[in-house]
Amino acid sequence: MKAFSESAIPAVSVLQHFPSGATATAVPERYDLLPVKGLRRAAIAMGRGAVVHGENNWREGIPIEVCINHAIKHVFDYQRGDTSEDHIANAICRLLMIAELEA
Repeated sequence: MKAFSESAIPAVSVLQHFPSGATATAVPERYDLLPVKGLRRAAIAMGRGAVVHGENNWREGIPIEVCINHAIKHVFDYQRGDTSEDHIANAICRLLMIAELEA
């Protein structure tokens, strides 16, 4: 499995010009486009996980394959209508863990 490489994102050295005359370096990341409600749900799920497993337990060596399996299981549980927990938030958390571990 090939990890994502930030070098795949082209470097941007373009300046943004504002009506006030100010400038800022343009960046390719658009944090303002991230879905805030979804990220909040993921943060709540991470908080619940920290209570059960300890803070940052996932950084201690959980294999990526285990994270993938858990993410898929949460999607399947969501698809079959299980509402016992926030499966979408938990799947998002597992996918974020994978992205972090691959970085």
